[in-house]
Amino acid sequence: MNLFSTFFAKFRWVLFIQIVVILLFVCSGFLLGEEVFSAFSKFLAEKIFDVKLFLLFILIAVIAMSLFEFFVRQYIQHKLLIKETLQAKILSVILPAILFIALHLPFGKAGILYGGVIGLVLGVFYLYKNDWQILALWQTIWLLTLTPMLLFLCLVFDSQIRNDFLFAYKKKHIQKEMMYYRINWGWVDKIHYRQDHFDILLKSIEKVDESGEVTLEDGWRTPLGINVHYSEKFAFKKPANELDKWAMVSGIMLHFMTLNEQIQENSPWYHGNQLSAWQFDDMSSCLLCCLDNYPQGKIIPEQNIFEINKLLQIWQENGAGIVKSKTREKEAWQMLSKDKRIELMKLIDEQKVNWRVIDKDLDHK
Repeated sequence: MNLFSTFFAKFRWVLFIQIVVILLFVCSGFLLGEEVFSAFSKFLAEKIFDVKLFLLFILIAVIAMSLFEFFVRQYIQHKLLIKETLQAKILSVILPAILFIALHLPFGKAGILYGGVIGLVLGVFYLYKNDWQILALWQTIWLLTLTPMLLFLCLVFDSQIRNDFLFAYKKKHIQKEMMYYRINWGWVDKIHYRQDHFDILLKSIEKVDESGEVTLEDGWRTPLGINVHYSEKFAFKKPANELDKWAMVSGIMLHFMTLNEQIQENSPWYHGNQLSAWQFDDMSSCLLCCLDNYPQGKIIPEQNIFEINKLLQIWQENGAGIVKSKTREKEAWQMLSKDKRIELMKLIDEQKVNWRVIDKDLDHK
């Protein structure tokens, strides 16, 4: 019971420090702009998509910062406070803060701000409470909760922090060979390059004499293990020629891809789907699939880059600029020349009178 009471007494102070630090960082974000913390969010985002690396980082950081608190408070701040002079008290707060800033200097301005705020708060706290264990416990709690707090901000706010996490997320996709680069087009996401959907639609059209029905379905599993499944059934009249068949299939494909993005955008915040809604390479990958199946030959020459090192180099050069882009169907079409864009969009629009949605289903299990 005494051990529990001691822990609870210390933990109350840990929560107090946590609230103070969070409030100071929120104020700093409003005053200086959230971009000031970008170096930190990029660093953490790089780690979190590799679970083993992230857990190892947290373990090392917790041990290191606990030792840091013990050394700084016992051998620097405590010894200065023994002198009981105003100058010594001020120095006992400033010196540990300088050390904390130095520890985070590799992060530039973000490191100076982060180190300064936390260093001063902890230094002032020790000045009155004189308990390094509370500070070591706070460091542990802070390191364990910092990344979840950033992830929460990603889900709730369209911010620079979200862009930093998306940059790392897409980089991981590249390393897993889930993305490649098409010269004279851009990034292609294999998940949304739906040749299987194109084939289903085309075969359904070709096997009927005059009219028919076809169903497309798709889904995913959210980070919290929630299964999302959706489908649409289409009724159609068979087009007269191959070009019109292509236009009908492409129109349905782009419509279904738009539905995919809308479901992600409108999902409950805890699904985390907002991070994926209208990403720069989703709709464009779907459109490219349609263009690659054009009856008169591929519209965009198939000059693809698959080598991981080259892809990572390209991503490092242009990823930060495009990851914040929201690409809907209209924006995806802009990747084509004006004349070709007008020609193909006209074909697709003309076929829209020959197909319609007759049933749809959305399920969050």
